[in-house]
Amino acid sequence: MSDLILVIGGTGAQGFEVVKALLGSEEHFSVRVLSRDPEKARVKEQFKNLPVEVVKGSFTDRDAVSSALQGCYGVYVNTDGFTVNEANELAAAVGIYEVAVRVPGLRHFVWSGTDYLLKLSCFNPRYAAHHANAKARFSDYLRSQLSEFSPGHLAWTIYNPPAYTDMLQSGMFQPQITADGTRVFPFPIKPTARIPFITIRDIGAYALAIFLDPVGWSGKTLYPGSHYATGPEIAETLTRVTGLPAKFLSMDTEEWKKAMGARGTAPLVVGDDEGITLGENFAMTWAAWGEDVFVERDFEALRKLHPELESLEGWMRRTGYDGTEKPFLRLLIDKAEAAKGSGK
Repeated sequence: MSDLILVIGGTGAQGFEVVKALLGSEEHFSVRVLSRDPEKARVKEQFKNLPVEVVKGSFTDRDAVSSALQGCYGVYVNTDGFTVNEANELAAAVGIYEVAVRVPGLRHFVWSGTDYLLKLSCFNPRYAAHHANAKARFSDYLRSQLSEFSPGHLAWTIYNPPAYTDMLQSGMFQPQITADGTRVFPFPIKPTARIPFITIRDIGAYALAIFLDPVGWSGKTLYPGSHYATGPEIAETLTRVTGLPAKFLSMDTEEWKKAMGARGTAPLVVGDDEGITLGENFAMTWAAWGEDVFVERDFEALRKLHPELESLEGWMRRTGYDGTEKPFLRLLIDKAEAAKGSGK
């Protein structure tokens, strides 16, 4: 009989890949997904051909989380920091863990976090990317808790994916396309700055490896990745794969925020018009990448865990990437669907 895993955040880009990876090991795992709106057309379409139980509830609702966890062996938690602010996301994460500890039979708690940019920089506000802070702070809280994979106890693992390679299709890495078809990647970093990337497909593979080895990963943090890439390397790879002209354009942060247009001035948290903007938030992330404020990925060790790591070129060839927009993050998909429905 397979072990049941609850995936919180399973309708998003990251969580859905985890769902698919777990289902690919059906002799080991079955899957339940927590969704705010299981009846939403996109959610129903997403899971219509998959043997997944989708239950209604929000990650901020302790009672809903507790109910969804009943009968589960493990849980994968990826909270959505773009729908709640830092304080509420941190409170929700603590709440999920406190509920999980008390669920009979639950053995493995896997937390999807992120590099703690603030802590890595001795708490320099220049790197205080708000979308990362709550996840990283909760990771520190989790490290203070007992982790033991044995009956009556709960093992925990922290899993910190970097930026998604797939965001080259939409969002902050998407190129501008000029009249002559040139793909221009305008990044506020120097040409030699490395960005740690992970493809969505690799995210699922690593998560599966963690769940398959709960003893080995108990009380540990995995810093996964697929590859590093600089701005010029992204442009050069696109040209090599497609034959299309492409170039990297280094600009300062204020120019980049202006180039984002309406996206840059939109609130980071949906509906929080008094909070930080997307442009202000991700300018801090760019600053971190530009100055190597992140955890180095050990690709030699990672390949032992996941031998089929995807290169930038391999990802471009597999996805047919040509620089045109293809929304894949849930927030961007929802916005695209709303715009389509309104005729904009």
